[in-house]
Amino acid sequence: MLLVEWTPTGGSLTRISTEDVALTYQWFGYITSLASLKIQMAEKYGGYCKPSFSDITLSPEMFEGAWPPAKEATVTIKWTETTEAAAVTLLTGTAHRDEFDREGVQYTFRQPEFDDTLGPATLNATLSVLMGTWCTAIGVTLSNQSTRSTTTEVDYTYTDDVQTIDMMSNVCAFFTHAFKIVSGVLYLYDLLESETATALTEFDILPSSYSNEEPISLVTCVNDSVSGSNPNGEEISISTSYALNTATTEAALTNITTVLEYDISIINAKFDNDKPTVLDCITLTDESTIEDTTSTSRVVSIVYNFDTLDMEMEAIGTIT
Repeated sequence: MLLVEWTPTGGSLTRISTEDVALTYQWFGYITSLASLKIQMAEKYGGYCKPSFSDITLSPEMFEGAWPPAKEATVTIKWTETTEAAAVTLLTGTAHRDEFDREGVQYTFRQPEFDDTLGPATLNATLSVLMGTWCTAIGVTLSNQSTRSTTTEVDYTYTDDVQTIDMMSNVCAFFTHAFKIVSGVLYLYDLLESETATALTEFDILPSSYSNEEPISLVTCVNDSVSGSNPNGEEISISTSYALNTATTEAALTNITTVLEYDISIINAKFDNDKPTVLDCITLTDESTIEDTTSTSRVVSIVYNFDTLDMEMEAIGTIT
């Protein structure tokens, strides 16, 4: 079941769904259309996992006694197969009214807005320290999900104002970290490490596929570079180094190369509460292939298709 907590600006919470359902609270079937939601990393090697949405259309009955409909609302989208307590939060964000008529009210979703700005400065601290400071600035709580065994030192001077959330995304990506923000908590992950994995088999998924990116010949950043696995492969250019010196930059580029050359699993599945969310680790044993295929990987993007109640996960890691 799709559960949406809807709070219009200046109004009170309304619990809505695609059908009337009585759980701990009553959820009203005011959602007439909500096609899809996609969450993916800013870069293929890390950064902020941003949500992008289709529009949502709500029944005019939802706004009886409060017409015309509010222009803005805060929204939490959840999914559950059973109870409210078991519901998984897919995202929190805002909705902006596009248009309405006698048939329905259409809103566009937006990701959470983080307006904090960094003035010109020099960054000289570990990634974890900086992320803690930045999380405080944008008003979220940091949850470190994995810590790299070697300290990640950031050294970078910038001369123009920059959005804090953009700096966070850029620095994390350069050092092959990624993060998502759910219900006021920023979850930070090291893409080279692994956490407790969700175990899947072919009985948990729909027919899926396995692939690779184009092989890499060279990854460059300003005057530094590292080689990839194939001299005839693609050349990748990284625009900015956030590291102190050539050795640290080359180590970061080597890690980027590792992530870019991971195997890819495109996993199709139906919604349920046991499915992983973005940046979760998985182990998949697929016995539907001619011989067993095992994927040990991390989910880096998800598309939720609400019309068909299925999902497509892209996971990177190793396939054996």
